[in-house]
Order: sequence, then structure tokens, then C-alpha cells
Amino acid sequence: MCGICGAFRPSSPVDAGSLKSMCDVIAHRGPDDAGYFVWGEKSGNADFSDGDFRENAPLYPVIDGPKAQGLLRNKPWNLLLGHRRLSVIDPSPAGHQPMADPSGKIRIVYNGELYNFRELRKTLKKSGHHFKSRSDTEVIVHAYMMWGIDCVTRFNGMFAFGLWDGRKKKLYLVRDRYGTKPLSTPVSRTSFSSQAR
Repeated sequence: MCGICGAFRPSSPVDAGSLKSMCDVIAHRGPDDAGYFVWGEKSGNADFSDGDFRENAPLYPVIDGPKAQGLLRNKPWNLLLGHRRLSVIDPSPAGHQPMADPSGKIRIVYNGELYNFRELRKTLKKSGHHFKSRSDTEVIVHAYMMWGIDCVTRFNGMFAFGLWDGRKKKLYLVRDRYGTKPLSTPVSRTSFSSQAR
């Protein structure tokens, strides 16, 4: 029962200061971990963690820290992705989100369960994909790398995710066919959140 949130405005900056606030609102959905990713056309990428979580503290600057706050305030960001994690399938730090592909060009925030991820993982491994975690999230990333966004036709499960392809500068918002894990977007279409009931 994780929680995902974000904002995307391709042609003008979004308020990066709102990212932690968005994640804090859905903290009850993911008490085990929190992660943040920002991208800007003119600023590049940056990853942040929440200092309260022992797994992330050494990995990225703490989002409330002065270094992170200075970076967030002083650069124009077009994309914000946030994740609150409830660790189920792979509780190790390898399952931290937003998760990236090996090149760092693709990022995902994910809520749900992919029931056939083990079978998909076997297929992907036979095609030469290497995995660092045992999570279904990483299977989605590699499936996207292999089959593009049509990978969703192969998924059996309940899910909602935001997937950023930095090569194409495109954000995909996807939910399962029945909306078990709903994905809501405000009228402005610049931010989204997932809060399954």
C-alpha cells in the first residue's frame, strides 16, 4: 500500500518546495521509506531521501537539509516525483524508490503488486537483463526498457505508477485496468497522487 505523488509542467517550473509536503500527506501509506526525484530541462536530475529512514540517509542528501533545500530553491525543476514505501516484496534498500534503470534515465514511483512479476523477470533475464533487487518495481522498469509502454499489456496485478523516461522527456501515468490502485490527477494535469482506499 505505498503512496506516490508528483508534479509535471514541461514548459515552466513547478514549486519543488511542495514535494516533501505532498509526500507527508500520504505518509500513512508508506511508513518504511521515502524518496524524491526532481528533473529540470535546464537543471538535470537530483535524488533526495528522508533523513528519518536509516536505509536512505547515506544514499542521497536529506530533503530537509540545507544542501537539498538550496538546490531545490535555486534551480528550475519541471518534474517532481515522490514515494512513500510500505516494504512488502523486497524490504531491502535495493527496493528504494523512485527507482532508476541502470542508465539513470528512467525513474519510477510505484504503488501496487504485480502478480506475475516472477515470470516476467525470468523472461527478461533470458533476454540479458540484470536485476539488483527482488522487487516487482524493478521488473516494471526492465519490462519498459524491453517492450516500451506496451509492457503494461503483460502485467497482471493491481497497480498505479508514474514512469519518467528522460530520454524522451515523457511522463507516463498508468493504473491497472480496473482502477484497483487509482491514480488521480487534478484538472490542471500538472500534479498527481495515488491513494487507494
